[in-house]
Amino acid sequence: MNAAPSVGIADGATFDVVIVGGGSAGCVLASRLSEDPSTSVLLIEAGEDMPPGQVDPDILSSFPLATFRGDRWLWPGLRVRPAAGRASVPYEQGRVLGGGSTVNAQAANRGLPRDYDDWCASGLVGWGWDDVLPYFRKLERDLDFGGPLHGDAGPVPVRRIPPAQWNGFSLALRKAYLNAGFEELHDQNGEFGDGFFSPAISNEDDHRVTAAMAYLDANVRRRKNLQILTGHRVDRIAFDDRVATSVQVSFEARPVFSVRGRRFVLTAGALHTPALLLRSGVGPAEELLPLGAQMVANVPAIGRRLQDHPGIALCQYLPRGLRAPAPPVRASLLGLRYSSGFDAGEDSDMYVASSGRAAWHAMGARLATYFLWCNRPYARGQVRLASMDPNVAPEVDLNLLGDERDAMRMADGVHRLAGIAQSMPFAHLEGAMPLALSPRAKALSRITPSNAALARVAATVVDAAGRLRPLLLRHAVNGGWSIRELLTCSETMQKFLRAQTFSMWHVSGTCKMGHPDSPDTVADAHGKVVALANVWVADASVIPTLPSANTNLPVLMVAEKISDGLRKMATS
Repeated sequence: MNAAPSVGIADGATFDVVIVGGGSAGCVLASRLSEDPSTSVLLIEAGEDMPPGQVDPDILSSFPLATFRGDRWLWPGLRVRPAAGRASVPYEQGRVLGGGSTVNAQAANRGLPRDYDDWCASGLVGWGWDDVLPYFRKLERDLDFGGPLHGDAGPVPVRRIPPAQWNGFSLALRKAYLNAGFEELHDQNGEFGDGFFSPAISNEDDHRVTAAMAYLDANVRRRKNLQILTGHRVDRIAFDDRVATSVQVSFEARPVFSVRGRRFVLTAGALHTPALLLRSGVGPAEELLPLGAQMVANVPAIGRRLQDHPGIALCQYLPRGLRAPAPPVRASLLGLRYSSGFDAGEDSDMYVASSGRAAWHAMGARLATYFLWCNRPYARGQVRLASMDPNVAPEVDLNLLGDERDAMRMADGVHRLAGIAQSMPFAHLEGAMPLALSPRAKALSRITPSNAALARVAATVVDAAGRLRPLLLRHAVNGGWSIRELLTCSETMQKFLRAQTFSMWHVSGTCKMGHPDSPDTVADAHGKVVALANVWVADASVIPTLPSANTNLPVLMVAEKISDGLRKMATS
């Protein structure tokens, strides 16, 4: 860790609330709980801070470039196994104040009312659509829509890019979607059927707005009862019986020190929050005892029920007139929700995000991309510890496509997307091609002068290749996979899906909220860990089932709702 601390905290210092993790949820909790001047709040974040006026230009960019500048804002050494039979791969999770909202695609997608009504029906009383809508409205300042479904005074600006600003590829895709029978929607967060739309984004004046920018502005930071400690990692929680007493904090060469608290709120994300509980002796005893853990509570459900949206990518070569301009202009302008028809009652179970530019460099300008994912996956993964040492990253098994129903819908989606790509007016150049997110492609995505030069050469060769272009692209961008073979051979399709399906970076569910009597429940409807006296979880870990959405806005909503409950409890 090389980020300097924001403030100095003495060993043994005591706070009313200690918040562990300064990602999207942690920023919400720190802001809302410190609104009460009688409550002292400490927010601890392992990554660096970028105070108002000092936000890096790469973070502010509308084009999501942050993760291509190296690992400065990412957790080091974090890896996941995407699916059975595959090796682990690096996992890009934000380690910076603002967390995922600082490095993600800025999607401000709520999901659908049925997602939250399902939460309530499963036993999570108080989390139906009518219950969570006020918190979605509270967090947002919608720049395009008003009325009962939208907020106008929240800290997070939400907008959509109008068709007048779409690039040529997006306009062509709009026609293709209409010809395929899809309805055009104007408000992704207010029209809940199938259709295509300009996705809502957390962006204003063509600049990203992170959770840190939205919730921890200069006025909030001036509160005397709020302290923000960055560049420090929480290694474990100390307990007296099942009452948390302190967290053990490390920073570079400084000896580990303790910070005491009356209440502890964990917002370290769906991978690090369960790992912290496990290292603290809270979790499945049969896994922790062999590692030498001192057990505090045997909670078998911690780390289980991990969910993520399984994704696959296709690409398509673009003629000159339809190429998107260079960053920082945003290239992702169309989203599509549709129903696969495989599951009765599971409408809008699939999603497609399209982009008129595959990457920042010249070669990226030649390719449009389609990212397909399953909105309602059945497969579940797990987070477990390899060691009690906090320097050792947790073991993460995403188990993508671990349920055959997910694989069937993804295969069907590839067929549908290929058909839509083939209907594009420039499909005679090349139709859809599988896009393999290979280590070579990731290496080229790093923003360096040498990569820029290499991409320019590759782009020139591809433009001039003529009839050889399909062969060049097949080996340059998709690892040799043939779309024709995928579409005509179900065995090849399944091999492709098993080899190339990737995480959409929407991990959740590892400390599930639910009815206290349910064996898979970790936290109750207020976010409090059932087995512990004074520990809450308020991040993606508590999400019972994935919403039909990118997870940042749902996580902000969860944090808003849990913080509201904590404030009411403190004043009762």
